[in-house]
Amino acid sequence: MTSQGDSMGFRFTILHGDLWGNNFLYHYGNENSEITDCKLIDFQTVKYGPPALDVLQFILTNTRKSFRDKHQNELLTYYYNYFSSLLTERGFKAPEILTESEFKKSCDVFILPAKIQAVVDRSITFMPDETFIEAAKTEESFHKFLYEERGKYIVTFFNKKSIFQRVNDRGYK
Repeated sequence: MTSQGDSMGFRFTILHGDLWGNNFLYHYGNENSEITDCKLIDFQTVKYGPPALDVLQFILTNTRKSFRDKHQNELLTYYYNYFSSLLTERGFKAPEILTESEFKKSCDVFILPAKIQAVVDRSITFMPDETFIEAAKTEESFHKFLYEERGKYIVTFFNKKSIFQRVNDRGYK
């Protein structure tokens, strides 16, 4: 982590940028199907920012709003305590790097960008394959899809699929 981030004074670090369930690779032990190891994969959206962005995106894209309403503060506290214990194991003092109150304040500040990112990322993930196949026919059509017309596809798909109605009704509010 750097000692200074943006003009708001938050500490920044390298972020994964896409912490949804499909970007975790699990190793299962014996026949009990216990997870013995987990690795992050797919580093194509690595970026630089406050840890809060990755933590919030992880929570937003892997839980329902009803769960977050009950447990979000508990999840943020759990994350910070685990973060702190890992630093302690390695000879560092977490409060000298990032205090819990600084972390939670950054979560309050960056919740809206995290929500927007979660909605946009998932809207593309759940878009039908036919849409991507059509868009990827030529380099020009794919560029146009990604940078000019993606919004209209997302809105059309959003209005047709019940998963997004659940997001709209109970989700990323």
